[in-house]
Amino acid sequence: MGVVWRLVHAVVALGLIGWLLSIYLERRHEVAQLRATVQQTEERKRAREQDIARTQALIDGLRRDDPLVVEWVARERLQALGPGEIPLPPSPESPR
Repeated sequence: MGVVWRLVHAVVALGLIGWLLSIYLERRHEVAQLRATVQQTEERKRAREQDIARTQALIDGLRRDDPLVVEWVARERLQALGPGEIPLPPSPESPR
């Protein structure tokens, strides 16, 4: 009878270990997904911070009546080119 109980205990232990391993692997996969999400979010945050910095620099230039900034904004809005200038494709960050 002792051998049977040892065998039962071994089978139960192996089942428990298998179950715990499956839970561990699921959690490990979830952690990897969360890390990827965090990285993507941080990249979007950095991009937004750069957008904010560019917009703030533009606002500061307009408040100071910086002629280069005023000209740039006017050209963007009017889509105007000077003599001999080649049109550039629109930038995704153009102020509106």
